[in-house]
Amino acid sequence: MWKYSGQIRQWIKETCGDCGAGHLSESIRFIWNAKFKARAGDSKPQKNLIRLGIAAWKGMNDEQRMNLVKHECLPCFSKLITDSGTMTIKEIVEKKYNGKVLSFDIENNLPVFSQISNWKKTRNTSHKKWVKLKSSRTGPNKQLICTEDHRCAFVEDILKPIIVKYSQAKHLKGKYIVRRSFQRKTNSENPIFNQEQLSIIFGGLLGDFSISADGYLAANHGPKQKEYAIFKSLILNGNIKSSYSGFRDEMSNTQIYVGINEQTKLIRKKIYTPKKEAKSLIPYINKVSLAFWFMDDGCCNFKAAQYRNLSKLNGISLHTEGFDLENVALLSKMLTEKFNIQNKIRNRYTKGGKKYFIFLNKINSEILLSKISKFIPECMEYKIPLEYRGGIKYSFNNKRVNISLKKITEIKYLPCYESALYDITVENTHNFFADNSLVHNCCHIVGYQRYGATEPHGREWQTLMIRAGCNPERLVDVDLSKLSSYVKAGCPSCQKEFYISKTKASRIKWHGKKFLCQNCNVAVELK
Repeated sequence: MWKYSGQIRQWIKETCGDCGAGHLSESIRFIWNAKFKARAGDSKPQKNLIRLGIAAWKGMNDEQRMNLVKHECLPCFSKLITDSGTMTIKEIVEKKYNGKVLSFDIENNLPVFSQISNWKKTRNTSHKKWVKLKSSRTGPNKQLICTEDHRCAFVEDILKPIIVKYSQAKHLKGKYIVRRSFQRKTNSENPIFNQEQLSIIFGGLLGDFSISADGYLAANHGPKQKEYAIFKSLILNGNIKSSYSGFRDEMSNTQIYVGINEQTKLIRKKIYTPKKEAKSLIPYINKVSLAFWFMDDGCCNFKAAQYRNLSKLNGISLHTEGFDLENVALLSKMLTEKFNIQNKIRNRYTKGGKKYFIFLNKINSEILLSKISKFIPECMEYKIPLEYRGGIKYSFNNKRVNISLKKITEIKYLPCYESALYDITVENTHNFFADNSLVHNCCHIVGYQRYGATEPHGREWQTLMIRAGCNPERLVDVDLSKLSSYVKAGCPSCQKEFYISKTKASRIKWHGKKFLCQNCNVAVELK
């Protein structure tokens, strides 16, 4: 028995080190305490449970093991934003500061202040490795330093709806970590765009928008489209600038400028190779994008200029002269397959040579107008027939997601210069901003501090999870099918399947014993 417990001790050391029982989940701690407990119905409870723990641990990959073993370790100088101002995590832990700390509500995508419910400080006796998460351009904010196994928030695809996930710091190279946003014109840590704003940008890039090499988004509109330029600027939280002619005191153009962030930098990298390409934009085009593409570079062809009703409409032209034939063909295919809008590619000759544009006949023009008319503001209704003007217009969301993103280009290992490890537990959100980067914490720390060693995911742990607003269910299941000492059984009522020991199985089969299902109180049967 002691040989088995020594193996468990060694595997736990290799993964988390001697940093205190507060860093172990209840599941591992239960197996560790198995030599002191007995289980009714098992002839050799200690040995069976320890064998189960060894087999389960050996059968897991690194990710599954790290779901069981929690590491929440920051250095003493990590700065947190509290409701009383900026404080180091050392001050918060040692003073047991009972206030609120800046965290992030993942469901509503909003930074909020959440209550600190517990504090943790342990000695770094295992000499855990420290890392610094470095990016190509840091901006005015400090880079995060933490242990290599600390879980930090990141986003996989920053051009789709934002889904925040967590990963260990040592695995974050090439990923976009979540940071606190700062509204500055020249700072890449501006708040990121929401999905509607991104749709407008994608449609605008097929039209008048362009992105500079640094990631600045810009567009230029004539005098007739001044209100339209202001409309786009208000949705994207950009700035407008008016230019004047030197021959007359009259405004000629209105320019839009939108500050850079990691999204605009990534879009620039995707679509400019080095010339602007449409093929990288096609997966992100939706009805909102179509509407702004039409307002930028589309026009309705009427039989006579004075007639603007539907009966006089010949068709719609989408001017794609800025793209080569290959990209125009891809856009034409996208309209047909994605939006069921049939079209033709036509050409015309200019000073720059042969150019191509997309033409829609009257029937397909009506299909397009029915999809986009509610997104067209009043100032741009002069472009569409009278029958599609007015009505209830769509209300765009101009609020950005109030976080920024940083792509990690290097994970730099640092000397083990810090002798203590610090962490806190935050209610509801279970995360907080440390050095302006979003990091995670865990409910098991609270469970250990409040109740000591308890059963795995037992009543005490479930109570804490419910109070934290989370569903009290396990995220890791152990596969017992390969263990020869366990037999598959199931409940005939609720159809739940599980594994029982061979001792219990023999009692059911040969001695007529009954073991009841915990869910429905019905005798289980062997499979």
